[in-house]
Amino acid sequence: IFAELPEITPTIPINIVPATKSEEEAYQTLFSANVLSPDKKQIAIFQKEGGVNVLKTLDAATGKVKKTIKINIEDVILAWPKQEEIILIEKPNTALPNSAWVLNLKNNTLNYLFKEEAGLILNWLDDNKFLLKFSANPLTPNQGMLMIIDEKTKTQTNLPWVTLPAKCTFGLNKLYCAVPKEIAANIILPDDYLKQKFLSQDKILAIDLKETKIDILFSEETPLVDAIDLKIVEGKLFFTNRYDDQIYKIKSQ
Repeated sequence: IFAELPEITPTIPINIVPATKSEEEAYQTLFSANVLSPDKKQIAIFQKEGGVNVLKTLDAATGKVKKTIKINIEDVILAWPKQEEIILIEKPNTALPNSAWVLNLKNNTLNYLFKEEAGLILNWLDDNKFLLKFSANPLTPNQGMLMIIDEKTKTQTNLPWVTLPAKCTFGLNKLYCAVPKEIAANIILPDDYLKQKFLSQDKILAIDLKETKIDILFSEETPLVDAIDLKIVEGKLFFTNRYDDQIYKIKSQ
């Protein structure tokens, strides 16, 4: 995607304002408790039946079960980036390395995507064109590695800052990330962040993937911003602030 990231440019004059009611509704429609197939015609669920873990695919319109597969894996997060492939990701834990598997729906085979990496978190962006991958560093628990992978070319680029995939999004040909300004040495990532033992104070970056340019959209001391679930709606960047659980947008001045 880009061979080497440049120096970050000065802050662009912006302000952060609460989303309007209609903007909140548009933002919230982008989230669902269900995992949808890329064509949005099927739903994937993972549940326990009779003491056995099963993955089911259902018709999104009728709820009719289309496929049931027994899976001998506990406590997973699902992703559905390709029509014939569902990803099962063990919930992240720095102390116990977790893995991710690819379930091929055509032949019901299960293979490793990533094997036994501490604190593994995955997030597909931009209609699944890019994959953000975070893995922890047990030797320096407050750090970690964030990588962006081009799903077409399989190009892998390490990003030179520490943040989690849930604090990034893609849109308007740019990668947007909320990056903690400081992470204390006693913090364990991603565990403490996911358990809300740690609230970050973020700067928000916009990375132009074509021109290899990085802009700081927000880096002020107030308001306090710990941004998650970043999304582009109608050309504006929205996020939920963990300090007050309210939805905000970044608006150019």
